[in-house]
Amino acid sequence: MTFFLPRYVIDDARAIFLFHDGAQAWDAKDYLIEQERVKEVTLEGQVHAGKKRRASTQAETKEKGKSEL
Repeated sequence: MTFFLPRYVIDDARAIFLFHDGAQAWDAKDYLIEQERVKEVTLEGQVHAGKKRRASTQAETKEKGKSEL
């Protein structure tokens, strides 16, 4: 399925997508948060952690655990 999706690039690491159907926005959120380069997705005021942020949080937790030994 192909459809027109307006997008606005804010800077190198940020973009806004305009969905006319709310269901498409939630489907896109699910897709985007699984992408390696996505840090976070904000939808309806809620911030959802992307794969990049989850990976950095896990690395920080491991590093913190090592320093406590």
